[in-house]
Amino acid sequence: MKHQRTRQNEDFELESLQTQPKIENGSQQSSVNDGFSIQLCIFLTLLLCMISIIPITKVIIGIIHRDNCIIKSSIPIYMITSGIMEIIINFLTLPV
Repeated sequence: MKHQRTRQNEDFELESLQTQPKIENGSQQSSVNDGFSIQLCIFLTLLLCMISIIPITKVIIGIIHRDNCIIKSSIPIYMITSGIMEIIINFLTLPV
């Protein structure tokens, strides 16, 4: 009779262990979240680089043609100023 009670206790313990949440699933969930945050960070960095290409190009072209614009001499200054302002605005409006 004693042997049957121990067997029942073992079965009960086995059932209770099977119904408890496993720690391994939590670590897998955490690694999925870490992977998503890394992908999001890479995506936002690439997006910032793509958004900053046009203002940087405006600044470079404005500096190159600063003294030799034949149409109007203020166009290169406008390009430099607007390019720098766009770069500043892009960095100030980053989601933190």
